[in-house]
Amino acid sequence: MGEMNLKILASDYDGTLFFGEEEPNFRERDIKAIQEFQKAGNLFGICTGRPYQGITSFIPESIHLDFYILNSGAVVIDQKGEEILKMAIPLQTFQDMWKIYPDLPYFVMTEDKMYVRELLGNKPSNDRMRIFEKPLDLADKEILGISFHVDEDEELQKILATLQQFPTLSVFQNRNDIDCVAAGCSKSTGLKVLQQHLNLNDQQVACIGDSYNDLPMLSGIQESFTFHTSPEVVKASAKYLVDDIAMCIQTLLKTS
Repeated sequence: MGEMNLKILASDYDGTLFFGEEEPNFRERDIKAIQEFQKAGNLFGICTGRPYQGITSFIPESIHLDFYILNSGAVVIDQKGEEILKMAIPLQTFQDMWKIYPDLPYFVMTEDKMYVRELLGNKPSNDRMRIFEKPLDLADKEILGISFHVDEDEELQKILATLQQFPTLSVFQNRNDIDCVAAGCSKSTGLKVLQQHLNLNDQQVACIGDSYNDLPMLSGIQESFTFHTSPEVVKASAKYLVDDIAMCIQTLLKTS
């Protein structure tokens, strides 16, 4: 690793690679471009707010991921499958959040499972999900991420502003979701950890994302891409505007 011809591309998952409202959910032109990128000796991976089990269960066999940057940068797994970073949220921090917002539909991510509150019909959807009632139920777990959905934007912004005052948290908006991870973590810091691990320079590292939680990555990585359809503030943070991952990869291969 570290040769000047190697490039890595870190892609956001939801709304960038995976499109839940489309059929199929993964675009064939993106898949073909990813395969071409990897065939040329480069690495393609995910940089997402999701946990590991929230990715591996859904990625088709036609897409091989060379690395994982998970839980908004709190977990990084390299191309050999080795965990090179893991940072957890203190249980006390979750308890403090709970005191202020006891009725939020919390979705808690740990290393091996995801925990949900049985609130407003929210139930586990697979065998890797469990119900919890209070933070102390997770006292023996490493909490790698906490997320929840807020329908009303005004309420979302108030909660976001409050949680951003917690010194032990990094907090990001992802459209109508709020993602919380350990302080100091972001998609940008996770990608930087991988970059240093692989001994790559800034020109060898690229990223693509479409939403607000991608802002640290888009502004912190030199070769950054987003879509023409992304929110204006997201477009303003990226170096390149493209239609899709396929166009992003075309640009990267041309500059090889």
